[in-house]
Amino acid sequence: VLGAYAWRQKAASRYSVTPTQLRSDGAMTHLRQIAHTKGYRAAASSLLWSISNDIAQAARMRQLWMAITFSLSSFFVGKQWAELEIVMPAFLERYYGEGIPIYT
Repeated sequence: VLGAYAWRQKAASRYSVTPTQLRSDGAMTHLRQIAHTKGYRAAASSLLWSISNDIAQAARMRQLWMAITFSLSSFFVGKQWAELEIVMPAFLERYYGEGIPIYT
């Protein structure tokens, strides 16, 4: 039997930690420097390039697409079950009569 610490270490070993750069750390000073030397248009272009690069990096993450796929599939299955709970009792009553135990 594993202890709590050993279990956490084993569970955490399945995941890989990727270092990320904090965009907000010194970003405004960097943008001000670009705006001062090259102009505001270059600073805005740099900002848009950085945002699009962050979105592209997020779009390449496999875990993100797995979560989106699971969310969408479970959403539609849940909607189907909710509609089935509304429609099915009326159908069973019409088809088999009023004596059928619907909710058991």
